[in-house]
Amino acid sequence: MPWSTAKLDLPGHPRVLSFARVAAPTAAAVGLLLAAAALLGLPLHSGVLRGALSGRSVPMEPNSAVALVLLTGTLLLIVRAGPTGAGRRTVGSAAVAAAVIGSLCAPESALGLVLAAAALPAICSHRPRVVLLGQALGVAVAMLGQARLYSFAYSVRELGPIGDGTGMAVSTALALILIGVAVFLVRPDEGLAALLTNAGTTGLFGRWTFGATLTLIPLLGRLQLAGEDARWFGVRQGITLMVLGRVSALLVVSFGMLSLARRAETARAEALRKIGEYAQLQAFMDHTPAVVFSRDLDGRYLAANSRFEHLVGAAPGQVVGALVEDLLTPEAAVAARRADHAVRTGRGSVQQEEVVQQEDGPHHYLTTLFPLTDGAGRPYAVCGVSLDVTDRVLARREADRLQRRFRDLLESGPDATVISDGDGIIVMVNAQTEKLFDHRREDLVGRPLSLLLPERAEPSGPLTPSELEPSGAEPDLRARHRDGREFPVEISVSPLETEDGLLVSAAIRDITGRRQAEAERRALYEQQRRIALTLQHSLMGTPPQLPQLPTASRYLASAQDAGVGGDWFDLIPLDGGRFGILIGDVMGRGVDAAAVMGQLRAAAHALAQTGLSPARLMTALDAFVAELPDQLVTCCYLVLDPGAGELTLCSAGHLPALLTVPGQPPQALAAPISVPLGVGGFQHRQAVHRLPPGSTLALYTDGLVETPDTDIDLRIQLLADTLESALAEEPSDGDGARVLDRAADCLFRALIPDPEAHNDDVTLLLVRLPQVPSPADPMARTW
Repeated sequence: MPWSTAKLDLPGHPRVLSFARVAAPTAAAVGLLLAAAALLGLPLHSGVLRGALSGRSVPMEPNSAVALVLLTGTLLLIVRAGPTGAGRRTVGSAAVAAAVIGSLCAPESALGLVLAAAALPAICSHRPRVVLLGQALGVAVAMLGQARLYSFAYSVRELGPIGDGTGMAVSTALALILIGVAVFLVRPDEGLAALLTNAGTTGLFGRWTFGATLTLIPLLGRLQLAGEDARWFGVRQGITLMVLGRVSALLVVSFGMLSLARRAETARAEALRKIGEYAQLQAFMDHTPAVVFSRDLDGRYLAANSRFEHLVGAAPGQVVGALVEDLLTPEAAVAARRADHAVRTGRGSVQQEEVVQQEDGPHHYLTTLFPLTDGAGRPYAVCGVSLDVTDRVLARREADRLQRRFRDLLESGPDATVISDGDGIIVMVNAQTEKLFDHRREDLVGRPLSLLLPERAEPSGPLTPSELEPSGAEPDLRARHRDGREFPVEISVSPLETEDGLLVSAAIRDITGRRQAEAERRALYEQQRRIALTLQHSLMGTPPQLPQLPTASRYLASAQDAGVGGDWFDLIPLDGGRFGILIGDVMGRGVDAAAVMGQLRAAAHALAQTGLSPARLMTALDAFVAELPDQLVTCCYLVLDPGAGELTLCSAGHLPALLTVPGQPPQALAAPISVPLGVGGFQHRQAVHRLPPGSTLALYTDGLVETPDTDIDLRIQLLADTLESALAEEPSDGDGARVLDRAADCLFRALIPDPEAHNDDVTLLLVRLPQVPSPADPMARTW
């Protein structure tokens, strides 16, 4: 049962507890005054001081007065020092003395004094059941005194003395009642007293019932006796009226109790609602990632979520009611109380960062404390919300480390580095910048970038990442020294995304020495290129001009290898009015390819002048190339007989020649399948074609039609279409050489749009047959 413990689970009502703590010493003091007055009445022979009233009561006995002084004095000592603080030996000795002295009094007085003496050490005990017994003895003592007062008030002799005794003095009865009240209220929040003083419904019911019992029933009894004494009614009528009065009183008390019960039920419903709200709030707090708690002004925890319990290592339910010193380390408890004081006095929120050691290492918490106020605006508690910001702190430290590392790298960089914002204002430079421009760092920060780079246009507004992409070196840029002179620089620009917005990093390098070296290299390269071209022309030779055979040729040296390559062509006058036409391409580039080309051109020219047929000439050249290490050559040799209108050709893996007959689109001349020179062991064959007068031949090397990303057949078709268009635009009676020359220009423009970047040498030869009679249907013969 709850009243069998020293303290109830329900807290005491503050106002009732305050009344009880004042009533206990007051009752003991008044009882002491009554006993002292009785002792004073002995030498003065005053019956009034000794409690003898109108001859209806005996005076207080001296033994009773002494015992009462001991009891009330001890009670005052207990109230002042506290029940558990009073000396047990002192209280016990006083109780024993009072019991011995009181036992010498009249029986009814002796019984009350002995019971009161037994109650004193009981209420000072540490054991709850003994305290309960002491309070019960106090009630018994008060009831004995009350019985004597009832007999006095009702003029009933029978409730007076016990046995042969003379009876109890009224002052003794009053003193016993006061002692019983003081004993009962010394420990108001424990035992039987707690049933009346608690703030719950039981305390409210108990106080109403107690008050009604002590006032209404004695008053009704006195009214009944007064009516009988005045002969308003007889005994039976009096009993009937007494019953009716008590029933009425109980009805009034019952309705009062019902009203209190209704209030209690309403309060209970409101409490259940608040409990539900608190449960929802507690569930919210338990599921929030933050640590949430609240403390009252004494540092006692009122609420906390599960994360706080886990943080302090407390079991569920052990946090509420505990002090900060019970859960936190001494240092943390001192800091918590200092922070609570700052919140209460400052009436505002306080933020602080704390480091808590946990199993996986130290964690950083950012705690926000703010006051909880009542309806009047007075703070009654402090609420705290803590967030684990360990990751943020570590990220900030990492960012600081990276920033320091970035500054170290910036300072150790070989180039002058200038960092500006999107408006072109310098925000950071390194030591190399100071050295290169002879400006102090503090003189540059905050100044426009145009101070150092006058030729670089300043942005019209803030830059965005899409407007500024990382760039490499920008040519022909100049920077300005502090003394005003300008010098060439190379600038590498790149964007930097930061929390403060877009920054632009510019690495600036003085390239004055490089420009001088480049100029020297360009001069040397041009000199070597001229020598190479001279060598190339000397190796290729100059084909003879044949008035009776209009021709046009183009040669484009490769942009690589100083313009030296393995392409060549040759026109060779033969006997009988015939002409030999030779075009070839040594695979590879450079001086080696040019050297092989020179040897082949000389050998082929000499063999052609002996009158060898194209097939035999190719066989002889194949044997020659096979003796050269790791060489392959594509070649095509044609023998043109304008008088007979015949063309004999042999191709060694070369691209097909194009034949354009007036009024017809260009067609590739069929040639027996063959392999490049240098393979060896392959018999080369030749083919004979009949050519109409005025026909045009186009011979070329692979540099004209081969590109890395285009099909070669499409390029040959483009060559044919361009040739057809170029020849169709010229009048038929025009100068043949001029016509071919213009056609060659058209072919180069269409197939090589950027000659300076072309990485292979190119040879093109256009030949037009003279206007002589020839058979209408050309035919080809192969052997």
